[in-house]
Amino acid sequence: MLSETELFAIYAAMGAALREINDITLDSFGYIGPNGVWTAYPSNQAYMSAQLERKLKEFCARGGDPALAARLRDSVLARQHLLDAVDVPRLCHYDFHAGNILVTSQGEPRLSGIVDFENATSGDPLMDIAKALYYFTPKDAPKREGLLAGYGKIERPHWQETLGLYRMYCTLELWCWMAQIGKHEALADLTAELSQATS
Repeated sequence: MLSETELFAIYAAMGAALREINDITLDSFGYIGPNGVWTAYPSNQAYMSAQLERKLKEFCARGGDPALAARLRDSVLARQHLLDAVDVPRLCHYDFHAGNILVTSQGEPRLSGIVDFENATSGDPLMDIAKALYYFTPKDAPKREGLLAGYGKIERPHWQETLGLYRMYCTLELWCWMAQIGKHEALADLTAELSQATS
């Protein structure tokens, strides 16, 4: 069992590693396949708008409330200026959590590796941070604080509001995934979170 100090240190190392990943620039926005960006988009807004429409279509096809889908779309449109704040696409792991991190088992715990780049994208680093923070609960404060401390100062204006926008998208993705694999018991809470995000 790691102490809060050890947890903070490990997550700070994770934050520093995520910053190094996000410092890598690419030529266009989009999902990364075996031969580079699969479908290239000229801007973050173009990429995220396409992703949102795809997920909203899936949301409705899998039984989601069309009225909620419309509110989600309107909510993003009202905040689309946040998507324009990044003009250089950067490498994003987009599944950066403890399950994809290797830590030494001997002696003092330290970060030793990162795995599972299957969801890697060329996009906005704040989307990567939002996904990394997504599953943290209030009791995970040392982890959240450690990751953000290790990542370093975020210079973007309105970055916390942007994280909120990306969190909404992460929730929509998770709703679609849970519906796809048949975990319908999880959908009510996710629907409530999506509804709250539009208010």
